[in-house]
Amino acid sequence: MKKLLLIILISSGTFAFSQNDEAFVDSMVSQFISQLTDSSGAVFSRKNHCEGKIEMFQMSDGKMCSSASTYYSVYVFWKENEISNVKKFDNCGDFDAVVIETDITDRVSQLKETLRAEEVQPYKAANPDKSPFGNMKVEDCQKEYTFNFGSEKFEKSFKEFDLGNDSNSPNVNTGANNALELIVLDKELNKTISGLEGQGKFRRITN
Repeated sequence: MKKLLLIILISSGTFAFSQNDEAFVDSMVSQFISQLTDSSGAVFSRKNHCEGKIEMFQMSDGKMCSSASTYYSVYVFWKENEISNVKKFDNCGDFDAVVIETDITDRVSQLKETLRAEEVQPYKAANPDKSPFGNMKVEDCQKEYTFNFGSEKFEKSFKEFDLGNDSNSPNVNTGANNALELIVLDKELNKTISGLEGQGKFRRITN
């Protein structure tokens, strides 16, 4: 019944609704980073997404906005005038920048070559005859990093599944993967972002 009502509202034009895809998010992020002319050190972004996961929001003007097929959230980190900042983007727009008390961009600059060289290895079962997917709920959740160092740029990505373990088919790569500087950085950012989200620090910009 609810689904039918939603279809009727959309068809009648009384229900303002918009959908935006990954290209929309990438365009906003790329444009924003290109404008950071006064930033010092590294500028980097982290994109989170789980394939097929959809999010819907009611905007301040009453309109509804939804991700198109998959919800993408991107966090851009940079340092300006010795102040560290993070700004969030998603399928429905962007959020005000937030000042953070961390030297994360300086650390990334120091780890540049290590981050460039590292690669997360895929899940490898210790018991090859047993599929690690057999008794596990596998979600295709990924993180994608883009690191910018002036004219230098490189990207890194990994699936969260490859970091985990399963008692039936242990992952022989889990220890090495979780020891990588990229993953150590990711875990630190998880805490920072979760803290800011929990405190309601990210406020959506209204147009």
